Amino acid sequence: MRIRTQSAGQVERSAVALQAVFPLLSLLTLVLDQEQSLTSAIRQVEQRFAAGASVASTNWEHLINALYRVVEMMQLLAVLSDDGLRDQVNQIASQFQEEDHTSDVRLKLRNGFCRLFELGHLVTTHLDELL
Repeated sequence: MRIRTQSAGQVERSAVALQAVFPLLSLLTLVLDQEQSLTSAIRQVEQRFAAGASVASTNWEHLINALYRVVEMMQLLAVLSDDGLRDQVNQIASQFQEEDHTSDVRLKLRNGFCRLFELGHLVTTHLDELL
């Protein structure tokens, strides 16, 4: 993978990076799911990740698939870290769905990265409060 990312363009490197992050995020989410209350939802996101990767034919499609699945997994991770975050996560998820009614790749990327930032901020702020 190192050679692939060194010789690749920005879009391909970004796609490869998010594709590499996804299994780690998935594993972390499964570990947090001690009661197995969201295991089915986690597995569904994993299946969508694999299905999207298998049909993606361009670097842009791989990037969007990985980004969107990371956002979905982050939603689950946030709820598992504290169920009190559920309302905020649901608001982010609603906005994610509302803004996804476009075929414009740049708008899809903006939507995905904005929601990923919001979820990342929510989780890291929450974890900071716990520590």
